[in-house]
Amino acid sequence: MYDAEMLKYSENQKQIANNILADSGLIPLLSKYGKCSVIGGLNLNVMFGPDIDIVVETKNPRDASVRAIMELIEKRDFQKYQYGDFVKYPKKNRLKGFIVVLISEVDGVKWETEIWFVEKYPQDKIDRDLRFKESLTPENRLTILRLKQAREMQGDDKNRVSSTDIYRAVLEDGITDYLKLRELLISEAD
Repeated sequence: MYDAEMLKYSENQKQIANNILADSGLIPLLSKYGKCSVIGGLNLNVMFGPDIDIVVETKNPRDASVRAIMELIEKRDFQKYQYGDFVKYPKKNRLKGFIVVLISEVDGVKWETEIWFVEKYPQDKIDRDLRFKESLTPENRLTILRLKQAREMQGDDKNRVSSTDIYRAVLEDGITDYLKLRELLISEAD
């Protein structure tokens, strides 16, 4: 994709994501259960893949997540509903909380909306997200989109090379090449 096409594609993805949120009334629904924040690519305006990330901070994440998924199932705005417990079954590089994943299809493309229910979104992640947002320029936004496209073309999934890895590599380490990004991640894993 050429740069202009990439930016247009990203804006289109952002519009689809915003339409999913608006059409489903998801943010007002989730706000009943706690403090709701859109994070990730949509918040940073670097949308590429068909996914939306949301965090709900609440006093009782398990109860709130169960009640929310039941309400969402009753509304029938999404095709598929998934639930995960990362409190009893923690996983490295995952929040300690409960996740609700909503699947919808838009123009033949599968969209995932991941909603994390946590007691408190970790301060280091809040600080990191703020640093990322403040560091974005038109140039490094385009670099992030290019690296997200390269991840997709390489067949790497988001568990191997996360979007956060890409943001950090571009915005903090000045990396502009996907192979250098993978080398960095391998060296950090050692």
